[in-house]
Amino acid sequence: LGDADGAVRTACCAGARHMVVGGHAAALEIPQLLRCIRDDALTVRKEAAILLHTILLRAPAQLGNEAGSFLQPVFELLAPRADLIREYDLGPFKHRVDEGLELRKVALQCVDVGVSAFGASLPMDDLLQQLLYSLEDDTDVRMVAHKLLAKVRHFGPDAFLW
Repeated sequence: LGDADGAVRTACCAGARHMVVGGHAAALEIPQLLRCIRDDALTVRKEAAILLHTILLRAPAQLGNEAGSFLQPVFELLAPRADLIREYDLGPFKHRVDEGLELRKVALQCVDVGVSAFGASLPMDDLLQQLLYSLEDDTDVRMVAHKLLAKVRHFGPDAFLW
């Protein structure tokens, strides 16, 4: 994980994901692996988010009571980044490519599974703030954000009070 090559860090996260699927999550240093969510390389961040999603689905007990702290970096992934948006001029048309869209969708899936696994023990203030931002994003992101808001409302009205 300390390698300078982003492809090596991506492969480490992918290998760890396969270990979790194979039932060997206890052998992993999960906090160290999940630090890759803040990596500089887009592919490493995406693979680390997929790893967290897999851990939340297959081995949530590995996160212990610290699930909220693991989701904090995921909340940072939900904000659209201008440096990942490219606009191409195609004559009279402009084509916009958002390279961070897939990462935001994976991050929202992590939050969705985290809400299912840990419920009201998550930091609701941060979660709701990020969901409000996600409601202004791309259509795919908005759909998942609406689903999450419907899920969070079952925690009661206190979840919506700041």
